[in-house]
Amino acid sequence: MGAPAGKARLLPSPAAFYATNVCEEIRIYWNDERQEAYAFRLQEHFTRWFESMKMMRFSMPSTPADLEEALREVVKGNNFKEDAHGYLVAYVDAEGLTATAPVGVYLLFGRRGRLTEPFPSA
Repeated sequence: MGAPAGKARLLPSPAAFYATNVCEEIRIYWNDERQEAYAFRLQEHFTRWFESMKMMRFSMPSTPADLEEALREVVKGNNFKEDAHGYLVAYVDAEGLTATAPVGVYLLFGRRGRLTEPFPSA
Protein backbone atom coordinates (compact mmCIF):
# COMPACT_ATOMS: atom_id res chain seq x y z
CA MET A 1 0.00 0.00 0.00
CA GLY A 2 2.21 2.77 1.28
CA ALA A 3 5.33 3.31 3.30
CA PRO A 4 5.11 3.08 7.10
CA ALA A 5 4.63 6.39 8.90
CA GLY A 6 7.87 8.34 9.03
CA LYS A 7 9.55 6.15 6.40
CA ALA A 8 8.15 7.70 3.20
CA ARG A 9 10.53 9.82 1.12
CA LEU A 10 9.79 11.99 -1.86
CA LEU A 11 12.75 12.31 -4.19
CA PRO A 12 12.23 14.96 -6.88
CA SER A 13 13.45 14.24 -10.36
CA PRO A 14 16.50 16.20 -11.49
CA ALA A 15 14.20 18.22 -13.77
CA ALA A 16 12.12 19.34 -10.79
CA PHE A 17 15.07 19.86 -8.46
CA TYR A 18 17.14 21.90 -10.92
CA ALA A 19 14.17 23.43 -12.81
CA THR A 20 15.52 22.03 -16.06
CA ASN A 21 12.30 21.87 -18.03
CA VAL A 22 10.28 23.91 -20.48
CA CYS A 23 6.55 23.73 -21.00
CA GLU A 24 3.87 25.11 -23.24
CA GLU A 25 0.12 25.11 -22.54
CA ILE A 26 -2.18 24.05 -25.38
CA ARG A 27 -5.96 24.30 -25.69
CA ILE A 28 -7.98 21.81 -27.73
CA TYR A 29 -11.45 22.81 -28.88
CA TRP A 30 -14.10 20.26 -29.81
CA ASN A 31 -16.41 20.95 -32.77
CA ASP A 32 -19.70 19.04 -32.33
CA GLU A 33 -20.88 19.76 -35.85
CA ARG A 34 -17.77 18.26 -37.49
CA GLN A 35 -17.01 15.79 -34.69
CA GLU A 36 -13.37 16.95 -34.69
CA ALA A 37 -10.92 18.45 -32.23
CA TYR A 38 -8.84 21.50 -33.12
CA ALA A 39 -5.69 22.72 -31.38
CA PHE A 40 -5.55 26.49 -30.95
CA ARG A 41 -2.52 28.01 -32.74
CA LEU A 42 -0.59 24.75 -32.55
CA GLN A 43 2.33 25.79 -34.73
CA GLU A 44 2.88 28.92 -32.64
CA HIS A 45 2.97 26.75 -29.50
CA PHE A 46 5.54 24.44 -31.08
CA THR A 47 7.66 27.38 -32.22
CA ARG A 48 7.74 28.86 -28.70
CA TRP A 49 8.46 25.45 -27.17
CA PHE A 50 11.38 24.78 -29.52
CA GLU A 51 12.75 28.30 -28.96
CA SER A 52 12.60 27.76 -25.20
CA MET A 53 14.45 24.47 -25.62
CA LYS A 54 17.14 26.26 -27.64
CA MET A 55 17.53 28.89 -24.91
CA MET A 56 18.00 26.13 -22.35
CA ARG A 57 20.43 24.35 -24.72
CA PHE A 58 18.36 21.17 -24.67
CA SER A 59 18.92 18.58 -27.36
CA MET A 60 15.91 18.40 -29.68
CA PRO A 61 14.13 15.10 -28.95
CA SER A 62 11.51 15.36 -31.69
CA THR A 63 10.24 17.36 -34.63
CA PRO A 64 7.07 19.47 -34.85
CA ALA A 65 5.56 16.74 -37.06
CA ASP A 66 6.34 14.10 -34.39
CA LEU A 67 4.73 16.27 -31.70
CA GLU A 68 1.64 16.94 -33.78
CA GLU A 69 1.20 13.20 -34.34
CA ALA A 70 1.71 12.51 -30.63
CA LEU A 71 -0.89 15.14 -29.76
CA ARG A 72 -3.37 13.57 -32.20
CA GLU A 73 -2.78 10.20 -30.52
CA VAL A 74 -3.35 11.69 -27.04
CA VAL A 75 -6.63 13.31 -28.13
CA LYS A 76 -7.77 10.19 -29.98
CA GLY A 77 -6.62 7.78 -27.26
CA ASN A 78 -8.47 9.72 -24.55
CA ASN A 79 -11.57 9.97 -26.74
CA PHE A 80 -11.89 13.71 -26.10
CA LYS A 81 -15.28 14.83 -27.36
CA GLU A 82 -15.11 18.14 -25.53
CA ASP A 83 -12.62 20.92 -24.98
CA ALA A 84 -9.32 19.93 -23.42
CA HIS A 85 -6.33 21.69 -21.92
CA GLY A 86 -2.84 20.39 -21.48
CA TYR A 87 0.88 20.79 -21.30
CA LEU A 88 3.73 19.91 -23.61
CA VAL A 89 6.80 19.45 -21.40
CA ALA A 90 10.45 18.78 -22.18
CA TYR A 91 12.76 17.99 -19.29
CA VAL A 92 16.37 17.01 -18.74
CA ASP A 93 16.72 13.73 -16.88
CA ALA A 94 20.22 14.32 -15.52
CA GLU A 95 21.63 16.02 -12.46
CA GLY A 96 23.33 19.38 -12.43
CA LEU A 97 22.58 22.89 -13.52
CA THR A 98 24.55 22.52 -16.75
CA ALA A 99 22.93 19.26 -17.93
CA THR A 100 21.24 19.51 -21.34
CA ALA A 101 20.60 15.82 -22.08
CA PRO A 102 19.00 13.33 -22.09
CA VAL A 103 15.76 15.13 -22.84
CA GLY A 104 12.40 13.53 -22.22
CA VAL A 105 9.03 14.79 -23.43
CA TYR A 106 5.51 14.27 -22.18
CA LEU A 107 2.04 15.50 -23.04
CA LEU A 108 -0.41 15.85 -20.16
CA PHE A 109 -3.99 16.63 -21.18
CA GLY A 110 -7.38 16.60 -19.51
CA ARG A 111 -10.94 17.55 -20.24
CA ARG A 112 -11.82 21.16 -19.59
CA GLY A 113 -15.29 22.50 -20.15
CA ARG A 114 -16.06 25.66 -22.00
CA LEU A 115 -17.56 28.57 -20.10
CA THR A 116 -21.30 28.49 -20.66
CA GLU A 117 -22.28 31.54 -18.64
CA PRO A 118 -20.99 35.06 -19.23
CA PHE A 119 -18.67 36.65 -16.69
CA PRO A 120 -20.56 38.78 -14.17
CA SER A 121 -20.40 42.48 -14.90
CA ALA A 122 -18.58 44.68 -12.41
